[in-house]
This record gives sequence, structure tokens and C-alpha cells, in this order.
Amino acid sequence: MDWNNTDWGEMDRIYYPKRKVDNTMSRYFGFNIGSMRSQKMNKTVEYESLTECLFYYFLELDPKTVRYYVQPINVPVSFINNQEELKVYEHVPDVLVYRTGYPPMLFQIKAKDLQEGDKNYVSFLRHNQACEEYARLEKWNYSVIFPRSTDTIVISNVKNIIRYKKKRKHFSDLIPQLLYKLSYFENCTIERLVSSFESICERKYIIPHIYHLIAEAEIWVNLFEPIHLHSDIRLGNPYLMLEKSMLFEEGGLR
Repeated sequence: MDWNNTDWGEMDRIYYPKRKVDNTMSRYFGFNIGSMRSQKMNKTVEYESLTECLFYYFLELDPKTVRYYVQPINVPVSFINNQEELKVYEHVPDVLVYRTGYPPMLFQIKAKDLQEGDKNYVSFLRHNQACEEYARLEKWNYSVIFPRSTDTIVISNVKNIIRYKKKRKHFSDLIPQLLYKLSYFENCTIERLVSSFESICERKYIIPHIYHLIAEAEIWVNLFEPIHLHSDIRLGNPYLMLEKSMLFEEGGLR
């Protein structure tokens, strides 16, 4: 689907966060809740766990993600209690994602897959059923994802690369030069590209621009290997390799 003509102002009004960021364990682990600046949407995004934060890093780096809304809707959940009384309450799923070429996808973000017998397993199933039905009526996709099940090297690389997502204000003229020169190199590494500019600019300015271009999906690097100066690079989108491993399409990240 093409979201270029979408009225995002109206979407912002509809899908504002439906609950205040909270964490029942925050008195023990206060660092689990927080906020990050979304370069993609130019606004602050709050998260309730480091697992959510990690997934939002993926969304920031994914070039197909156009926009995403955290805690966007109230989903009605009904069940029969032990007294055989009908009870209804509202559940707020984690994030609604708009990606180029795909219907909107509603996500629940979990640190691990719950199993039968786990404390919250029954409510987990109940919430999934309600969210699936809500998404079906809206003609969205729905998925439960487990970001921390991703390769640990990928996670480490993502945490590093996200720091370079912000646009480069200083020496921004380096960006087209880097891309132009890289297009002519064969078997290029980060070190080789950096060295080719040392006569006109210090290394400390060149390297962040290369990482920025990786963050912007302009330069390909193998995300399944630790990124360092001797990593092979070329023009291209490095995040395409994550779609299969993360099952980022319908079915979720597992």
C-alpha cells in the first residue's frame, strides 16, 4: 500500500497514546521505562520496557516503515469470570505500524513467549483473541513479536547504528561524495572508504557519516556480523536481510 497521501495529522489525532507509560516493576528497575526521539516522525516516543525500545529502534531503521503509533487504541476484552459473570475491560496493544506496500499491522511486543501454566498466559490468550478480532474488522494485520529472540549480534549492531540516525549537520557535503566514491569501489571496507578521504577531512568526521548512511539504508553492511572498520560495505539496503530473519512480514518477529 502507498501511504504518501495519508493525512498523518488526522492519524496522530486518532492514534494518540491511550495510556500513560507505566511499569509495575519500575520501583525495582526504573531504567526499563523511558522515551526516545523518533527521527522518522520528529517526535518523542515513550516505551514501557527495553524490549519495546529495541523494537522501536528496528522501526526507526526500517526504510519501509512510514509511521508508527505506540499504545494507539483501546481494544474491548470480554470474558466470563469464575462466578460466570460477563466482564468487559479495555486492553491497549503496543504499537500500530504503517509500512510501504503493506496493510497496517498491530503488534504486541513481548520479551518471551508465554507458555501454558505461566502466570499471565490466560490473559495473554484473551488479549490476542481480542486484538486479532479488532485488527480483522479494521482490515489490519496482527502479530505478537519477541524482539529479543533476534540474533544477539544484530541487536548489538542495531543499538549502535541507531545512534547515527540523526541527520548530519556538519560536513553534510560528505554524504554525496561518500556514496559517489563507494559506487566505484570493489571489495570496499569502511576503513578503505575512510582512508580515501583522509587528505580532505579527518577520520573522526568521516566515520560517523558512513554509519549515518548505514542507518539510512544507503550503505549495505552485514548486520549478522559485528560491524568494525574492516567490515565489507557497498551501496544498498542492509535491512532487507532482516525481514526474513525477523519474520517482519505477516507473522511477526520471532
